[in-house]
Amino acid sequence: ENKQHPLSDQKITDMLTEEGMDIARRTVAKYRELEGIPTASARKVFKFSLLELLVVIAIIAILAGLLLPALLASKETARGKLCLNNQRQLGTAFLLYCGDNDEFYPRPVNGACGAGQTWGWIYYDKFPVPAKGNFDPAKGTVFPYVKDARIFLCPLDHTGSTCSYGVNSDIAGKATKPCQRNPTYCREHCEGLRASSVPAPAGIPLLLEEGSSVATTNDGFFDLDYSLRDHLCFRHRKANAFSFFDGHAEILKWSDAENWKHCDFAEPVNDYGL
Repeated sequence: ENKQHPLSDQKITDMLTEEGMDIARRTVAKYRELEGIPTASARKVFKFSLLELLVVIAIIAILAGLLLPALLASKETARGKLCLNNQRQLGTAFLLYCGDNDEFYPRPVNGACGAGQTWGWIYYDKFPVPAKGNFDPAKGTVFPYVKDARIFLCPLDHTGSTCSYGVNSDIAGKATKPCQRNPTYCREHCEGLRASSVPAPAGIPLLLEEGSSVATTNDGFFDLDYSLRDHLCFRHRKANAFSFFDGHAEILKWSDAENWKHCDFAEPVNDYGL
C-alpha cells in the first residue's frame, strides 16, 4: 500500500520559500549593519522648517542669477558662429560662381537701378528695401550654390529682413555712380571684377553685416563710392561678421572707419578724409 509522504511537494516548496526569505532578510540586515545603514525602525523623519526652506530657495535664486548671463552669452556665441558659417558659405558661393564665369565675381545690385533685377547676386523688388525687407535670395545669381535662403540671414537680425549682408561695392570697380541713374547701363557695364583684380584677397572684406540696430542692408550693396553713408551693424557684442575675398570668414571689432579703409581697393581709392 502506497502511503503519502508527510511532506507534500507543496509543503516542501513553502518551506524552502520561507527559509529563503528568512535568509534574504538576515543577509540584508547584516549588510545594513556593516554599511551603517539604519533600519526602518531606526530611521527618523526629518522635516524642513520654513526658514530652512526659504534659505534653500534663496540659494537657488542666487545660482540662477549667476548662471543665466553665462547661458545667454553662450547662446549668443552659438548664434554668432552660425552667422560666421553663413558668411563662409556665401563667400564659397562667390568663389564657385567665379569658377563657372570666367573668374568674374557675381554682379552687384545697387540702389534703384538694381531693384527688380535678377542678374545680381541678391534680388530685391524696390529701393530702398524697407526695414522688414523684401529680398528674395532664391532669385539671385549665387543662390544655386547655397540653395538655402536662411544662409542670407544672421540669426541675430531681428528686423524681419530676409538678407543681413551687403557686398563690397568695389566688386564692381568704380562704375556704380552712373548705375544709380540708368538701369540699362547698370546691367551692361556694372559687372563684377575678375578675381585677379583683388590685390589682397585675405585682407579685404567681400561681405559684411550692414545696417543698424533697427535696420538691415537696404540693397545688398555696401557703398564706398559716394561718401561714408553705409555703416556696419554690430550684432555680435559690438563686432561684425565678415567674409573675405579668399573665402574665409571672421568676426571682428572694426570701427566704421577701419572697415572703410579695409574695403576700398578699386581705383581711385578714397581716403574719405580719415
